[in-house]
Amino acid sequence: MISLKNYIKKLNFYEMTEFEKIKHISYYLYSAGVKEFEIELLVDKLKENGFYISNLSRLKRRVRDSKLFKKVTPDTYTLTTVAHNELKTLNQYFESEEVEVVEMELLEMNIFCGHTNYLNKLVLQANKCYEEKCYDACATMLRRILEILLIKSYEELGIEQNIKDSNGNYFLLEKICNDAKTNTSLNLSRIKNKLDILRNIGNYAAHRITYNTTKKDIDEIKVDLRVILEELLYKANFIQ
Repeated sequence: MISLKNYIKKLNFYEMTEFEKIKHISYYLYSAGVKEFEIELLVDKLKENGFYISNLSRLKRRVRDSKLFKKVTPDTYTLTTVAHNELKTLNQYFESEEVEVVEMELLEMNIFCGHTNYLNKLVLQANKCYEEKCYDACATMLRRILEILLIKSYEELGIEQNIKDSNGNYFLLEKICNDAKTNTSLNLSRIKNKLDILRNIGNYAAHRITYNTTKKDIDEIKVDLRVILEELLYKANFIQ
């Protein structure tokens, strides 16, 4: 049977609502022999693959009220005949498993996802762009993630005025990075010396007409990028 990862990729879960994801993953598990399941199991399977539920209580109500699910015990559900009739066309995706080259995620989702919905989406987009060889788009997304985590770190420390103009607008990323390199309250480690390198790859991708980002460009900075972004997750109090 096809792996869950490839099933998710084939069905393009990125374009689905949260309930649709739950519906499709429950059918996968049922077909794999899991005839009864808790909602938390479905949510965990989604989380393992980088998808997070924004409102679990609302989702549970949707499942409870849906004709696709039938309660077996107070905590477990199974799929109804209605669900099988609706979803049986998915059987075509279970037939064979492709041999694939497994490559590490650019940004590990177990570290960088699960904090806020907007950050989840940006990390998923950056990883998806890298996977699909859209390296200019990937570099642009990485630049945006860096900028957001810097700003959130300043806000968490209560020093955001250091990176705002007289009208209360945040400076451009170059000026934010310049302050971050010397700001004693932010107190970044020595990785701060790589900030301009990490910032520039996104700048080149977005603004230089004749420049095209390559996989090599991304790979050369991805270790430093991971280090600085994870440090900023702590500074911003997303992880403790």
